[in-house]
Amino acid sequence: MTAAKFALGSIRTANVLSKPLMGVLSDSIDVIKSAMQEVRDISPSVLADYGLSAAVSKVCDSMDDYQAIYIEYTQAGVEYKLSTEAEICAYRIVQEALNNACKYSHADKIKVQISFKSKEVMVIVSDNGIGFYPEEVKHQGGSGILNMEERAGAVDFFFDLHSIPRKGTEITLKCPRGLVKRTY
Repeated sequence: MTAAKFALGSIRTANVLSKPLMGVLSDSIDVIKSAMQEVRDISPSVLADYGLSAAVSKVCDSMDDYQAIYIEYTQAGVEYKLSTEAEICAYRIVQEALNNACKYSHADKIKVQISFKSKEVMVIVSDNGIGFYPEEVKHQGGSGILNMEERAGAVDFFFDLHSIPRKGTEITLKCPRGLVKRTY
C-alpha cells in the first residue's frame, strides 16, 4: 500500500492528468491512506508469530521491492522476546522511519540494524540521504518525528534522531532488557 500511495503521489505531482482524473487520483490516495491507517492499528501477525526481527525484516523486504532505494537489514545477537507492547512500538517506529526515509530523504540506501545485547535491544535506521534540521521539521508541523518520540516515551525506550544536511539521518532506539517478556 505504501508503494501504491507513493506511486500515485508521483503521478499527482507530475500534474499530467485532467481535472476529473486528478479527482479520482486524490480519492484513490485517500482510500489507500485510510486502509494504511487501519492496517497500522492491527498488530502484524508475523510479529506475534516470529518476533521483532522477522517482522522488521519482512517490512524491509516489502518496501525494498517497491522503492527505488536499497534497504539493507541486519541482525546481531540472539533474539529474545520483548513485551508485546514494546515489540509493537519498536516495529511501528521502524515503519515510520522507513516511510520517512523513502518519502523525504532522497537516499539510495537505507540500513536497518537490530542488535540483541545483554542489557538492551538496539535498533538503528540510517540513510545516506539529504538530511535535515530536526528542530525545523518539528516546528513545521511534521508529525512523524513527534509520533516516533511519543511511541518511544510511552514504553520507556531511548530515542535519538541525528540528522545533518547533506549527510543523512540516523535514528537510534534502545529498549532496556527490563522490558523483556521471555526468551524463544
